[in-house]
This record gives sequence, structure tokens and C-alpha cells, in this order.
Amino acid sequence: MKITALLTTLFLVSSMGQANTVRIGNGGDTQADQTLTDQNITHAIYRSATEAQLLIHAWLRNPPFNLQLKKKQPLDLLNIIRTTPVDIIGYDGCSDGVSKKDAVAYSQPSNRICVSSLQLKSKLSSANYRLQILALMMHEYSHLIGFDEAAATNFQQYILRYIEFAGYPVTQPEGIDDFVLYNPYSIFEGVWSNKQRLSEDIAAYSKDLREKIQSYATYTTGNYPLVPPQMNLTGDILLRLNYLDLVNKAYWRQPGDAELRQRLKFMAGHDGQVDMSIFNNSDINPTLMEFSRTNLTAPRVQDQKEADFKAFILQVDQLKVEMEKYMLSVLKPTPKFNYYPAPQAK
Repeated sequence: MKITALLTTLFLVSSMGQANTVRIGNGGDTQADQTLTDQNITHAIYRSATEAQLLIHAWLRNPPFNLQLKKKQPLDLLNIIRTTPVDIIGYDGCSDGVSKKDAVAYSQPSNRICVSSLQLKSKLSSANYRLQILALMMHEYSHLIGFDEAAATNFQQYILRYIEFAGYPVTQPEGIDDFVLYNPYSIFEGVWSNKQRLSEDIAAYSKDLREKIQSYATYTTGNYPLVPPQMNLTGDILLRLNYLDLVNKAYWRQPGDAELRQRLKFMAGHDGQVDMSIFNNSDINPTLMEFSRTNLTAPRVQDQKEADFKAFILQVDQLKVEMEKYMLSVLKPTPKFNYYPAPQAK
């Protein structure tokens, strides 16, 4: 499909006295094929919240040279997408106070977007509706971060061209929401004095969690990552698992590694901060994972307190849960979507 066939002609009309708070967008410029259903349109609107987030994640990681978002705008737009309710009207157009339109974005009394599935269904075709709706929604979202008509229209057209070049976001990865969480305390129950059992439990925990986290690489490093860079906690988790494996090898596995114990004692200071540059040493870290010099709050290996290591593993699990929760929130968008097939009873 030619880019010119994808471009949307967009008309925005201001409501009386609220020129900066209401915007209306027209859905497309192609002939409807009469095959689209209300379900097609509403599903595309719902799915656009996920697709829009994936787009911004990609831009945050590798900003295109011609991206029309500056400074904090990508994060501001991401927040708008994740929090703005969307009303889908199946029986009428969206009112701007003067006439009925395809879509309206309101910022008063609070952020809200109205989209008319009825009007979009009459204008779009099965070949273009998904992309046109995503671009239209991004247009409406952009008004809520302050874009004027010209900027929002250019941004909408930029979305169409970008996806034509980079491809459509993949929105249905599997294997995220079926993970059974560890009880971070179960590893130590009744085995703290049994170093062999403790070592085996720690090794099993680390292996299982490491494999799970590494399996997320597809979701976190693809063209459209499920998380923005600041929420990609895989490196933080693997770093802590490396540390736990070192402690296990030095203290609990038999026979213990005396040389490694000395190195760990050197790493852990009285303030509990650990110099992680040791992990770049291939003799200690066979995986050769490249971590920058950083600080890590960790149990002091000199004390070997059970409670410290329970807290440490709990911290690892909390990082994992935080990242998984974010990924699931992208796949199952958090904004409230309301579908109104008929007028509400007064």
C-alpha cells in the first residue's frame, strides 16, 4: 500500500470557548468496503492503546532522528495513553458542542477521548482500518500533551509513515502471565543449618529464575519492546542472581571456595554496598555478562544472617514482579474503555 493511500485527511473543530481542550479527527480518506463491523472497530481502538505504548517504548530506546516528540514528551505521551479513559460510541458521532465528529479529545473537566465507531465504520476499509485508527488515536492523545492542530496532524501522518517503514507492532507475545511466583522465604525454611540442601535450593531457584528472565529478551529487546528502557529490569535481576550464585559457591556448596570468600569480603563493605565490577572478571563470571560499575544493596557476607538473604531474595522477586506487572499492563491496557452501543438511559 502506498504511503499516500494511507495518509489521513484530518479536520479539527474547536468547541465554543474551548479551543485548546477539544479536538476532532476524521478517520480516513479511503472508500469503505462495507465489511467492517462494530467489533472490528472497537477491537482496533482497544488494541491501539497497546500498540501506541509499544511505539513509544521503541522511540525511548532508539529515538528516530525525525521523531516529532521532544525532551519529556515521549514519557508524557506514554502516561496519557496509560491513564486516559476512552468512550466508544456505536450509535452516533462524538459531539464537540457544535456537530458530530469521528473523535474528540477533552481535557476538561479531566482527560477523556471519545471515538465514534459508527462514523469510522462508514469511512474505513478492512485493508486500512487498524493503522488508520492507531494514527488517529495517537493524534488525539497528542492533543492532551499540548499539540496544536498542525502538530497533531503532522504527528498522525508521521505514525502512518513510521509503521509503513518499521512494520506493525506485535502485540500478542505468550508466556508472560503463566509464571508461578516463588515464595521467596520457602528456600530457607528449615534448611539454613543444612548447607548442602541450602546450596541445592539456591542453585535451583537461580537456574529457574535466570531461564525465565532470559526468556524475556524477545519482549524487552525486539523492535517494539514491551517495556521502556527504565522498566527493563532483567539486568538488575541477573546481576543479583550472579551475586547469589557467588555467595553459594563461596560459602554453601561443598567444598567452599576460600579464594572467592576473600574476594566477596573485599566486595562487601560495612555499609552493605557492593562493588559489582568483579562480575566482569571471566574467572568468576563465566557468562561474561557486561555490567557497568554500580552499587548493589546486598547482604553482608561476613555476617551470613538468614534474614539478610531472605530480604535479598524478596528484593529479586519484587523486581521480577514489577517488570512482569508492567508488561501485562501493556498487553491488557489499563485505561478504562467504555463501549456504548445505544444511548444511555437518563
